[in-house]
Parts: sequence; C-alpha cells; structure tokens
Amino acid sequence: MGPEWLVRAIGDLWPTELPTALEATEGASQCSYELLRAFASYARRKQLRYTLGAGTLLGAMRNQPPGLLQWEHDVDVYMPARDASELIQLLKGDCLSHRRRVRECNMLHFVGLADRDGQPCCGWGFKLFHAHSAACELDVLVLAASHAPFMHGETPLWPLWSLPLAWPYHALAVAWRRLVVRLSPCGGGSSGECGGGVYYVIPEDVRRKSLMSDLTRWCALPLLHCNGHSSCDSPAPVEAEWAWCGEPLSYFQDEHFAPGELFPLASHAFHEMRLAVPHAPWALLNRTYGNDVGYIARLNEHAGARADLRLPEHKQLLTPARVRRSRWWRTHTPRETCRRRSVT
Repeated sequence: MGPEWLVRAIGDLWPTELPTALEATEGASQCSYELLRAFASYARRKQLRYTLGAGTLLGAMRNQPPGLLQWEHDVDVYMPARDASELIQLLKGDCLSHRRRVRECNMLHFVGLADRDGQPCCGWGFKLFHAHSAACELDVLVLAASHAPFMHGETPLWPLWSLPLAWPYHALAVAWRRLVVRLSPCGGGSSGECGGGVYYVIPEDVRRKSLMSDLTRWCALPLLHCNGHSSCDSPAPVEAEWAWCGEPLSYFQDEHFAPGELFPLASHAFHEMRLAVPHAPWALLNRTYGNDVGYIARLNEHAGARADLRLPEHKQLLTPARVRRSRWWRTHTPRETCRRRSVT
C-alpha cells in the first residue's frame, strides 16, 4: 500500500518471469468481451455517457489491433456520477427482476449495490456481472466533478496524514485555482466551460464503502466565478455535473481527468466494435500507470511480471485476447450457470 509511483518502483526492482498462461482465470477473456459488449449496447440504447477505463482502456489504445489485454481479469468503465445514478435505476427496472425487458439483460447480471455474494459494495462505484459465468466482472467507476483532484488517501489509516489533511489541502488547491481563473480570461478551456472546465475524479467512500447508496451526498458542481461574466455567476443548470458534497473521502491517486481530457468523448475500435474513449486517453494512462506504459507491460495479476514490448520476443503481448464473436443475445445458458441471487 502506498503511492502508485512507489508501488511501481518496488515492483520494477524485483521483476518476475512471464507466465506461460496469461489468462488469469479460464474463460475470463470471453466472459469480459461478452459483458463489455452487452454493457456498451445498453448504454448506447439508453443514451448514457461512459468511457473505457483502466486496463480496458489500455488494451484499446496499446494493443494491435485494439482489444482486451490477454491477462485482463475484469473490465472497467468510467461513468459521470449523474449517468451512473441513472444507470442504476434503469438496471433495476430492466435487469433486476426475473422478467428481463431488454436483450442485454441476457448477459448483464445486476445484483444492486453489492458484490457477487450480496455484500454491500463499493466505495468507488458498483459492479455488474456476467449472467452465465463467474470468470469476470465489470466495474463501473464513478466520476465526480471537482475543481481540484488532490483529496487522496486509500484508507482511514494510510497514509497517517491522509484524511486529516485531505480536506484542507483540497480546499487550498480549489482556492488557488479560483484565483487563477479570476486572473485569466473566462471560458477559454477546451471543454467549453467557465474557467476552463472541471476535473473528473474517482471518489472513494473509505468509511461506508458504498459510494452510490445515498444520492443526497451528491450535488451539482457550482461554476467558478471569473471576471464578471454573468454565465459564471448564475446557478448551475439542472444537467450540471455531480460533485461529492458528503463527508470527506479520498480520490483515486493519479487516476483523474484534467479539464479537457474527458470530453468530448471519442469513438475507438475495440475488437469488432467501436466504443467510447476519453478525449485524451494517453494523458490519463500516462498519469495512472507511468510514462512508459506505451511500451512496458506490467502483469500485476502475475506477481508483477513486466515485459518491454519493443523487444521482438514480447511482441505477442500486443495481440488482444482471442474471443468468439458469438451472437450474445441468442446465447443459451451453459450447464454451469451461476445461481442468480436476489438482493433485498
């Protein structure tokens, strides 16, 4: 546990050999592919904003051709909090009941704000599961709007100073940015918002471990004031992005979008699909995984093994996971079907 740069540095000191089998769990690649395809189809049908995230985004940007990393054990997407809240309500109506209303629910298994065993989850968002396989999961990491991305701290105890100092440090950063905006022209940001746009961060509810369980802890982000522009002084519109207004918590360290990096979303090839990616995906990936992530593969699921993708013997790691492009909405339930659990 510790800062991501320290974790990377320690892992690089003692690299391990590449494993012969990259798939973390047998069937994980196919399961992840089907789950992601169903999710993307559902989000498009409901006109919800999302983007590929974390290792899934890395597979889209680095693999040749774009697709899942061979060693990926789950899939990740980012969703703005407003869209994530709407997604939860839609899934409850379409997929949570025994009478599934849309074809994507043949694959998407939503148990509520809980893990596969029905325990409350999660401090950073929520999970979706494959309806017919336990080999993978889909993590919906919720993005909050913020004027600064500096409120860090993994748990209430580590680092020792994280939670006591997180809020003052964050408030100081916001005050500094507010001053910079006042002294600079308004509306010049690439996102088209006053003050050059906002940051998008992944908040983590380190105490209650259920970020989306209480929507009263969210509020519309007030715009920064600047140079007398009336548009900056007006209340936030109904469709404003959601910010965290509950108790102090942490943000995922280094995994955030600076103004102009998330929107407008782009479309990118992924296997035979085209899925949403951030406006500046490499800015996020380099910040999260290090500036060498474009050519260094770190297999965290395999004892931190790493490989230089520029070497001929490691070129095969740039090939995406092999999947069958089956017609998933007509797929019959396999014999080994995970028992659907009801959540009260």
